[in-house]
Amino acid sequence: MKSIFLFSFFLFLALDSSAQSCLMNADIYFMYRNEVSDRIILNKIQSSDCCFSVSPADIVDLTREGISEAIINKMIYVMERRNAQQKYYNRAVVRPRVLMRYRTPRIHIRGNF
Repeated sequence: MKSIFLFSFFLFLALDSSAQSCLMNADIYFMYRNEVSDRIILNKIQSSDCCFSVSPADIVDLTREGISEAIINKMIYVMERRNAQQKYYNRAVVRPRVLMRYRTPRIHIRGNF
């Protein structure tokens, strides 16, 4: 019985730690409500994997909560950059590399030397 409890507890911890690997809008709300400075929030956005939702409705909600324009702009920039990298590195988009082979011209020298 005790081993089942311990197994379920460690399973919960493992799932909880994997869920925290991506920074989301709720994390920004939480930090802002607890009076974390804008500079620290910006540094956290810069150094984390981000899964922000930056639809127009979400941007309005962020603005109504009082989150600064710099933080919202950073969230939009990070998500646009992430989406651009996924499109750029997608194998279907990248054109195959074509190898070109050039023949050296043959020079015929005629005459008396």
